[in-house]
Amino acid sequence: MNKLTPTGLGKIFSHSNGPKMLRLLVGDPTLEQDLPSDDWRIKFAEMNQLIEGLSESEFQVLQEEIGSLIHLSGSAEAGIYKVMEDKVKNLSDQELMVFELILVKKTLKTVVETLGQIPSLEDLSKNDFNQGDCDEALEKLYVSYNALNALDIYAEEMEKNKGSAFLSKIVSSQLHHDQGSMVQGISSSMDYYLGVREDYPEDEMEDTLNEAFHNLEIKWDIGIQLLKDIFSSNLAIIEGQFELKKFNLKQALMPAIQSNASRFKYKVQDSNTPGDPYEQPGTITADIDPDMEIYGVPEGLSIIIYNLIKNPIKISHIYKDKLIAVVISAEEVDGCISIFVRDTGTGISYDDKRDYFIQEAERKINSKESLSLVEELLIDETWGGKVSPDALNQLLFQRGVSSSGGTGVGLDIVKSIIEGHQGSVRIYNHPQYGAGVQFLIPNTDSTDPTLRKQMIENALVGMYREKLDQVVGM
Repeated sequence: MNKLTPTGLGKIFSHSNGPKMLRLLVGDPTLEQDLPSDDWRIKFAEMNQLIEGLSESEFQVLQEEIGSLIHLSGSAEAGIYKVMEDKVKNLSDQELMVFELILVKKTLKTVVETLGQIPSLEDLSKNDFNQGDCDEALEKLYVSYNALNALDIYAEEMEKNKGSAFLSKIVSSQLHHDQGSMVQGISSSMDYYLGVREDYPEDEMEDTLNEAFHNLEIKWDIGIQLLKDIFSSNLAIIEGQFELKKFNLKQALMPAIQSNASRFKYKVQDSNTPGDPYEQPGTITADIDPDMEIYGVPEGLSIIIYNLIKNPIKISHIYKDKLIAVVISAEEVDGCISIFVRDTGTGISYDDKRDYFIQEAERKINSKESLSLVEELLIDETWGGKVSPDALNQLLFQRGVSSSGGTGVGLDIVKSIIEGHQGSVRIYNHPQYGAGVQFLIPNTDSTDPTLRKQMIENALVGMYREKLDQVVGM
């Protein structure tokens, strides 16, 4: 094993975040997650500053050029290749950063606007599912699929021709992670329903048609709303701007809950369902006051919940082939809203995480990549055995990190959105119920960062005084 030379406390305090990292080593539970953002978030901010430096006329010219070069509703691939041929090859590195950011923003905005134009199932049924209306709706649905293809092609061509495709690769990986095969699933449910209406004899139609419509009913409105949430959230992450709205929390989270239930064939229930929800495998329980309102970004919170439900169910299915129970609860804590997602899955093994991150640190050393301070401490002879679970869980939120065989994107997206709210997130390991993730959002329309941070700190202090479940995260 490659080990760094022991350097003791001098090594820690020479680091810009030394005092905070020392608190992480001893597991200080009041340490807030305000360590520096990952490099890609910092780079987003730098790229946005470059756009702000453009004159209004320069920005308008770029917008028009991009609008004429990429056509998401037609051949996205042809549009991207034309971008490469007509514009990108002549740009300097800085001009390329500006161009790429505007292109990606415009792409995501186009998708969000187009998805918003898709009629609801109720609207389509008013015209008896007219074939022309359905075809137009499906064409608009596939704009999101075309956008993902376009970003993939752009990233591939950029790397081939320019050796870099930073932004498009980041956004593409996040969209792949969350969108997955949703578009095909929604589309196939509509195609199947229309096929049943056309092909089945009338005396055989009723039961089959009802089944097909029920499947479409589950996927259409909910799936399209979730797609909008995915693209809107990614746009907000890129822009670094989260517009606070007051909204009903349970209503905003239900598309994410129901989409997971449909995908994994789980049952959705509320807190009034008899029995202990943790003893009911195959269920997702929404223990949320139907009247609770919160200031935040509804699309962002929806994507957080979507990922936090999906991950434990998927992992338990792959590795244990068993059903689990997932419970989402929300409560007010000292002016903040605490949202907790618990599950009865495999949990988080401290030893497994520790071994995984040591291996990752050794791999980085061999490939001459830089290490974070936590990774340096992990392989240090003096401090390796003293790294707390809090510190290890900091690493779980890094892009590309997954100790369960996943893509390492889900928790990174969660972190991005919570940072945008200036909130707090922690990981728990319950001795009986598996793992859990809790996040706090300041419930105020104020964007004053000092006030929002103080609200979070007050809520954290209050929660720790109550001694919730055993903390193994931040």
